[in-house]
Formats: sequence, C-alpha cells, structure tokens
Amino acid sequence: MNKLLYNELTQLANEQEFIAYGDAASLVGLSISKKKDRRKLYDMLDEISLYEHKANRPMLTALIVHKGIDNKPGKGFYTKAEELGYYSGSKKSLDQLDFWVSQIKQIFAEWSS
Repeated sequence: MNKLLYNELTQLANEQEFIAYGDAASLVGLSISKKKDRRKLYDMLDEISLYEHKANRPMLTALIVHKGIDNKPGKGFYTKAEELGYYSGSKKSLDQLDFWVSQIKQIFAEWSS
C-alpha cells in the first residue's frame, strides 16, 4: 500500500477535506493524463479500500473526487464498494450519491479528532 497516499487521505479525513484524482496522482508522482498512471493510481486506491475494509472502517477513497466535473468519485469507487460488500444499491445516480454521502459522514466521524 502506498503510505504517502494513505497518510494524505487520513489527514484529509481528519480535516474533513477532499482531493481531486489529479492531485492524488501528482502526490505519488503519477499523471492522471496517462492511462498507465491512472491504472497505477486506481490499483493504489483499491489497496487502500481493501485495507480499510479489513479494519472495519468506511471507504477512505471516497475523499477522492473528479475536480470540477461533478466533484464526486468515479465509477471505480462504486465497483469496489460492491466488491467489498459496502454497496448493493442500484446504478442510479441518486442511490450512488446517497451511498457516497453516507461514506463521507462515516469517514469524518471515524477520523475527525
């Protein structure tokens, strides 16, 4: 697991903040504009999600969003949530929004000092 990215996410959770995918990629020396780098970033996010799942915590990766587009996580977030058993809702955007907001609330409650 990438400790730099994980530590950044825990700090953001503590501060109740978000980060854009591009900024998260830059943090670990990747470029979101390169397909290969995006894949590496997504793999890192999957590892963090699995780590948090094993610790019985919400999906910390919910804090990573599309900057300026819709300011929400990408499709991969919901796919991973389904794989890990966090989400069994529909593909409807309102259901996904409800799930994401619930994860954010749980993250802030878990990590805020």
